[in-house]
Amino acid sequence: MRRGRFPTPSAAALHAKMLYHKERFILTDVTEDADFVKNIFRTIANIPLDAVITGQTLVSVLTTPNTELNPRFRQSRLSISDSLLTADRQGCTARVNAFMYEDKDQGNANIYLCDPYFGWPSIEDIADPPRTPWARDNQGRPLPGYSCDNLGDYDSDWMKTTGSTILHEYVHWSWFFIHVPDWYIFVRGGTIDDYAGPNPKHGYGPYRARKIKDIYGSLNQQYPETLNNVDNYVYYAVSKYWSWRCGKQFEATPSSRDARRRKSSGFRPPY
Repeated sequence: MRRGRFPTPSAAALHAKMLYHKERFILTDVTEDADFVKNIFRTIANIPLDAVITGQTLVSVLTTPNTELNPRFRQSRLSISDSLLTADRQGCTARVNAFMYEDKDQGNANIYLCDPYFGWPSIEDIADPPRTPWARDNQGRPLPGYSCDNLGDYDSDWMKTTGSTILHEYVHWSWFFIHVPDWYIFVRGGTIDDYAGPNPKHGYGPYRARKIKDIYGSLNQQYPETLNNVDNYVYYAVSKYWSWRCGKQFEATPSSRDARRRKSSGFRPPY
């Protein structure tokens, strides 16, 4: 959502770093679009856009931390709740995880984390579930949605983490990406937004992000819908990250209902 454990930008960068490679970024059927998406993720992960990465250096790039984050992150701020905002600028509700305001004059990003955000697990909560009743049964076995073996066979919000929510908000931050080649050619209005419909009715989640690719991916659009919906970036990142982490490929989400699994299996208690 844009209006412009508590992870730092490094959580978003980790998701992005797993996905720098061109073949993993093809959100449409156009090669130039794939290069653009590659550069978006390289920017987040602080990998030079002109870096030559080969099969021999791939593992090193993916597993060696950068010496520092992209320095542009210094112009962002993450806040717990929006309670200090005036009433007309508050955006937290029982259905909103986070939102962002961007200062267009200064380029600053202010991200506000709402109560529902803290019900989502972290990457490590999922990968190595803690021995708590919300992650394991009374015999110590991981519950559905926790551990690689229990993420299912297709993309869903079982893959969603606190870090992927932060990534979502950062992808909205236009100032962060304005140096990416062809930014104003591909991005409508200079900001990657949330697709607002009508087909599909919105762009949130793995099912509808995939629908946007299926419907619009082969079209020659001035501003490709796949490049102008934040969750197309986020769920490709999330799916590819868990494919790498778990050593398996996840299939496409079969339905909107199948995309929403965390609610039925249970969220983690807030901190």
